[in-house]
Amino acid sequence: MVETDRAVAFVMDDILLASLAAGSKEPDAYVISKDAFSKPEPYGIMLRKDDPAFKKVVDAATAELYQSAEGPKLFEKWFMPEDSAEGAESETCRSVRSRRRHFRSLRTSPDPDAYAM
Repeated sequence: MVETDRAVAFVMDDILLASLAAGSKEPDAYVISKDAFSKPEPYGIMLRKDDPAFKKVVDAATAELYQSAEGPKLFEKWFMPEDSAEGAESETCRSVRSRRRHFRSLRTSPDPDAYAM
């Protein structure tokens, strides 16, 4: 919307904003505000509440992916601009890189304070 001049700004999760900016024609033309409208909130996978065995499998598979050699590759593929591998360090890259540590952290707390940066 901003890239096509349909809006001058909009609010969305910072990681989603970073990926939109990274995929734009001019990634350095965008700034992600450091001001927050709310506390950080976790993303999650919904599954049956009464199936702790399945939750254990999902948690293990998720943690394994996040901590594997493939995890950072997937993060780079989906959240980093293509030119970042060539040494470009745009504001978007810095914003995304600062959140990378959360990609490797498996948390199951319903408390938003547990996800504070």
